Amino acid sequence: MIRFSIMLVAGLAATAALASDSIWSPVASLPEGLAGSACGVISSRLVLVGGSRWEDERKITLREVQSYDPLTNRWEQLDASPQAFAHGPFCTWRNRILAWTADSVLTIAMDAPGPGSSTVPSAPCRLFRKHTAS
Repeated sequence: MIRFSIMLVAGLAATAALASDSIWSPVASLPEGLAGSACGVISSRLVLVGGSRWEDERKITLREVQSYDPLTNRWEQLDASPQAFAHGPFCTWRNRILAWTADSVLTIAMDAPGPGSSTVPSAPCRLFRKHTAS
């Protein structure tokens, strides 16, 4: 039996497989380093939403949605989130990731691929905004 875990290595997200004999072995790295993503397991895949990285001495908040498939050991870029997200509260609920920003909640859901399909479906991201009474 193999279980998957996420490790934080020098501030970069990385994944590793933990075999039943308790030996860590490397798996596919993220395409680029990032921090502060919302994450969860949706349809047996690890999904990362948003995050941040440094570019030209500027901190960039991301809209990226990435999916890791442990069966193929690869990451895939999915449709971008409608809003950037990083370092905020999030949770998984009913096969979705919910991520809170200052004025909205992102909902990320992903349908399971069909039988025999090796492609990752798009992750529809919905944005809900808070409304205040007038």
